[in-house]
Amino acid sequence: MELKVVKKDDKTLIVEVAGESVTFCNMVAGELWNDSNVREATYVLDHPQLSQPQIVVKVSRGSPENALRKAAARLEKKVAELGGEFDKALKK
Repeated sequence: MELKVVKKDDKTLIVEVAGESVTFCNMVAGELWNDSNVREATYVLDHPQLSQPQIVVKVSRGSPENALRKAAARLEKKVAELGGEFDKALKK
């Protein structure tokens, strides 16, 4: 995965996510909505074969970078929990 900042200002961040699918970007956008400071969270894909997906974050307070970092940390925790539950299920 390679990230490239496409647009950045005080309340908006658009990041291109090379090497990942829209499924990954949808998961991140969904988690961003769990932050009360996020007023827009989505992903865009200009062309399915010629472009990379982009995550769009707009906030009402705070920085969009922090919102994205916090969402990534929450997702990391959820994935770790999933791995633990998966391991338990396999041992039964």
